[in-house]
Amino acid sequence: MPRPIGWGTTISAPSVHATTLEKLKEFLKPGARVLDIGTGSGYIAACFAELVGKEGKVYLLDHL
Repeated sequence: MPRPIGWGTTISAPSVHATTLEKLKEFLKPGARVLDIGTGSGYIAACFAELVGKEGKVYLLDHL
């Protein structure tokens, strides 16, 4: 279930992160570029960074 992380926002349930990564796995290859809008805690962005490696780039955007 989603958990509060402050500022009136939540971190998504772990199952949502897993589903997102599963649906994007064909695109999250070393060297890929990713835009994460609504970064929140940054957890999924960290997962993206692991998958795209040092050759890739992950860009984050949030309202804070």
